[in-house]
Amino acid sequence: MLKSRSPQESFYGSYLYDRIVPIDHLLRKINQVVDFSFAGEILKDRYNPSIGRPAEDPEFLLRLCCCSTSMATPTDGQSRMIV
Repeated sequence: MLKSRSPQESFYGSYLYDRIVPIDHLLRKINQVVDFSFAGEILKDRYNPSIGRPAEDPEFLLRLCCCSTSMATPTDGQSRMIV
């Protein structure tokens, strides 16, 4: 079971997004190029509406994974391998 998406926009709309994230930032470029909406269609049959509580939106989770992967700093073990 998936949480229903709220049709309500943020109170600030894109104002904060435009003020905080620079126009040439990597995440902004990814957002313009990649359409993550396919995740919901692929995974919709994997969620059972009668079991458990509603899950987060697969599109949101995929965006979060992409963001954390692209912005991740090397761990201690990885930095030792680089040096």
